[in-house]
Amino acid sequence: MAGYIASFSVLLITLVFGLAYYSDIMHLAHQDKLIVEILLVFLAVALLFRTVATIINFSRFLAQRRESGEKGESFQTAARRVLRTKEVTFLIATALYVALFPKIGFFVSSFIYVLVANYLLGIRGKLKLFAIPAGLVLFAYLLFGSVFNIKLPSGILF
Repeated sequence: MAGYIASFSVLLITLVFGLAYYSDIMHLAHQDKLIVEILLVFLAVALLFRTVATIINFSRFLAQRRESGEKGESFQTAARRVLRTKEVTFLIATALYVALFPKIGFFVSSFIYVLVANYLLGIRGKLKLFAIPAGLVLFAYLLFGSVFNIKLPSGILF
C-alpha cells in the first residue's frame, strides 16, 4: 500500500511542478515558449500513462487483497509510514528551498537547506552540522560573488 501512495505522490508532485513551470513561462513570446510547451505536452502524456498504469496496478492489488481475505495495513497507516520517510522529507525540504529561494535569498536558503539535509543524513555534532553549510555558502559567495562577479539572488537578509 505504501508503494502505491508513494507512486501517486510522485505523480502529483510532478504535475504540480509542471503546472507551476507552465504558469511561469506563460508571459514569454510564442517562439520562446514553443519548445517548452512541446516538452510539457510530452510530460503530460507520460504522466497520464503512468497515472493510468498506477491506478490499474492499485486496483489489482486491492482486488487480490480482498480475494485473499488479507487485512493489510490501512490507508492512514500506510500514508503515515510514507510521509515519515527521509525521501519525502527531502522532497518537502527541496520544494520549500525552491519556493523560498527568491524571497529569502540564495545564501540564507542554501544554508538552511544544507543544514536540514545534513541533519536528515545523520550528522549530529553541532560543529559539523553548522560548519558544512557555512563553508558551502562561503565558498559559493567567494566563487560566484568575488571571482566570477555574478550576483546571486538576494532576499530579505542578504
